Amino acid sequence: MRDSTGAGNSLVHKRSPLRRNQKTPTSLTKLSLQDGHKAKKPACKFEEGQDVLARWSDGLFYLGTIKKINILKQSCFIIFEDSSKSWVLWKDIQTGATGSGEMVCTICQEEYSEAPNEMVICDKCGQGYHQLCHTPHIDSSVIDSDEKWLCRQCVFATTTKRGGALKKGPNAKALQVMKQTLPYSVADLEWDAGHKTNVQQCYCYCGGP
Repeated sequence: MRDSTGAGNSLVHKRSPLRRNQKTPTSLTKLSLQDGHKAKKPACKFEEGQDVLARWSDGLFYLGTIKKINILKQSCFIIFEDSSKSWVLWKDIQTGATGSGEMVCTICQEEYSEAPNEMVICDKCGQGYHQLCHTPHIDSSVIDSDEKWLCRQCVFATTTKRGGALKKGPNAKALQVMKQTLPYSVADLEWDAGHKTNVQQCYCYCGGP
């Protein structure tokens, strides 16, 4: 669906207060030098005081406010509506629309929507993704179709159940397609000197969300 369509049921929920907050991610050792140069610091497009949707350990997104930003670890310290607090990686934070009301891509945070890289809106969570930013890339046939389209996060959230993932239905088929592509680039991971931990905290090779 194009970004002009309305979103379906949202994955944004209000949570009951947690008994304890998640621990701050453990610190990483200094990154090893690559080709004699230090790794470049990633650009941060978040701001302190900004309201965002942050992904919790259950795979769902919740409303929260950014209080601190750690550029080195690519994460934000967020306080949620129920007063719980947690460090959340940038890749698990969504900003939604800009101050002008325009939808931005969840991945690159840009507003433009032009072929062959148009903005596509998830019919489940209402977040926008450029065709070439989403993993896997979104086929142009989705834009011209009246069928509902779910982003990678929502496909996993709606199909993975206790005891195993759903085996039938359109979302089950979409899950198999999603799992054929890793949600990150292995070459872009920034490892510590011992190659035990990386800044992005990506260690799964099963094609999960």
